[in-house]
Amino acid sequence: MHQIDFSKYNSVEQLYEEKKKTYSIWFILFTIFFALIVVLQVATLIEYAVNKANYIGHYAQEIPEATTVQINNAYYSSVSTFAVLVCLTVGIFIWHVFSLAKATTKKDYSLYSFILSQIYLLVIIFQIITIIFSGLSYFKINSWDINKILRLTSTILFIVVYFAIFLQCSKIIKIFRYLKVDIMQRNIQTDPYFQMFSNFMNGNFGQFNAANNSEVQNQNPVTNDDAVEAAIVSEALPNKSSYRAKLELLDHEQLTKMAEKLNIFGAKDLTKDQLIEKISTIFEEKIVKNINKEDHKLDDKTKKEDLKNKNEEDENASDDDKGEN
Repeated sequence: MHQIDFSKYNSVEQLYEEKKKTYSIWFILFTIFFALIVVLQVATLIEYAVNKANYIGHYAQEIPEATTVQINNAYYSSVSTFAVLVCLTVGIFIWHVFSLAKATTKKDYSLYSFILSQIYLLVIIFQIITIIFSGLSYFKINSWDINKILRLTSTILFIVVYFAIFLQCSKIIKIFRYLKVDIMQRNIQTDPYFQMFSNFMNGNFGQFNAANNSEVQNQNPVTNDDAVEAAIVSEALPNKSSYRAKLELLDHEQLTKMAEKLNIFGAKDLTKDQLIEKISTIFEEKIVKNINKEDHKLDDKTKKEDLKNKNEEDENASDDDKGEN
């Protein structure tokens, strides 16, 4: 299941069609056992409500000091709590069915509800912690307490089904998510506008600045730092405007992908103008950074040349002194 070459697939539908039989069986098994758990819980609630007199009688024998009112209140409280639990279980099962139907229709298991998966995990953690802290007393059940026997059965069944079946479903969901990310990265890498931006962010603009600086140096002495900086900025600004204009040609989806690649928070919630502004801001910051870096390089080079000239002058002066002597 894990040995999958994502490069073979250009869409999640291709993976779905190829692995349909293998993957769908896990979700079908989980649905069947989940339905069995729901039926078991509903049957438990019905049995608990129908045999009210039997349970109240046994509770009275178990707790002789309790009054009839207290026993009745305890019974109704227990029934009400369990009824709420059953309703929640039925609701979660319906949610599961709709979520699985959506994923199956779209041929994309990554569309299965992430929140639902987390709910399963929280329920499992709660049940395991309850069993651990209850110890052996959790399994001590009177033969007449059919309600507790059925509850324990459904709890153990859900734990087993989660680890034996749903974890496999979870792995399948992750495979589809990883494939979608891989496809998105491949699409972004082939996007001509993103390639242009990626090249710029990887330092091509720095190379452009270096070439420009070399040309400026040939025309003017390096001693005039202000002239050099002005030349760099004058060349950088048209490129910035040009890039902003090209960003305007992209649609919202392309800009969103580019923003996510640049780790811009909340990219999907931003408008097209906001995305262009934020991406352009990164562009402008890169310009300033490269300008400053090139300035430092020029300063260092100027200092080295000054030091070299000074050393040569000192050597010449020393040679002259020796000649005179």
